[in-house]
Amino acid sequence: MFTRPLLQASRMLVLALLFPLSLLAGCSSGGGAPSLAGSSEPPELTALRTCGIVDDGRFGVYTPTFEDDCFVRCVVAHSTCDELATFSCDGTTRFEVACDDVCHQDVACADGYTIPMSDLCNGRDDCDFGEDENDCGAYRFRCEDGTTIDKESECDGYDDCGFGEDEAGCPTFRCGDGSIVLGRDVCDFEQDCPGGEDEVGCATLSCPG
Repeated sequence: MFTRPLLQASRMLVLALLFPLSLLAGCSSGGGAPSLAGSSEPPELTALRTCGIVDDGRFGVYTPTFEDDCFVRCVVAHSTCDELATFSCDGTTRFEVACDDVCHQDVACADGYTIPMSDLCNGRDDCDFGEDENDCGAYRFRCEDGTTIDKESECDGYDDCGFGEDEAGCPTFRCGDGSIVLGRDVCDFEQDCPGGEDEVGCATLSCPG
């Protein structure tokens, strides 16, 4: 992952969900957020490549969550390449307060009741009609019993559903010494294999200075 917080947020990118009454309108980045369903590369990574901050190497699997991506998408939409480099490498940006306000605002349910944006797609019906949990497939994994878990919990090496379906068929990577790391840990800007094979051929981050 890039560096904190962009490194973490880049791995957890968001879809612009089309909730009733446009619950996510406040998080739109101008022309509307791109659909990331099935995408293998976050749009902010594309921006970093264009700015020459990240090279053309492979980038790993990411799992989307709402608030982190809202913040990163807000920053990317308004930053110059120099500002993106500062944010990627140092974790600071002049838009930090403004974007934090955008991504922590309250949103309105169909009946006018407001909930924190952080309650969207959290697996619970916080709006009376449940519209805050509509179209949450990008953020939630559905277990066989109908319950859902955070996408972050899918393929994380732990049985969160109870019958192991969230860990079925998950990709893994064999290190040179024979040890196994999770597929999600490959090309995440952090060495997980003792010899660092999981980062070979992966994108690298070029920081100023």
